[in-house]
Amino acid sequence: MTPKDIAALTLQERFDLLTDLWDSLAAEGVMLTPVQEAELAQRAAALSCAHDALEWTKPLLAEAIAEIERGEGVPLSKLEAQLDAEMYSGPSPCR
Repeated sequence: MTPKDIAALTLQERFDLLTDLWDSLAAEGVMLTPVQEAELAQRAAALSCAHDALEWTKPLLAEAIAEIERGEGVPLSKLEAQLDAEMYSGPSPCR
């Protein structure tokens, strides 16, 4: 398949091709270097930490959505102030 053939594919076809190529590499057992493994571990930890750090926002966002659905909307400035107050009121789980 030439680059011209690839360019003629639809977005979905190119995505499927990319997925198939990626899966074929995984099946080959591509080995990462220790540096690459360390980088992936660091990124995974950062994503996990970011996810955990945002857990506290779920109740506030759920309440804001409920208020909007009841037609009581919350001004963005009020929601931002609530989120800021919550964010800075306790220790960060990432520190």
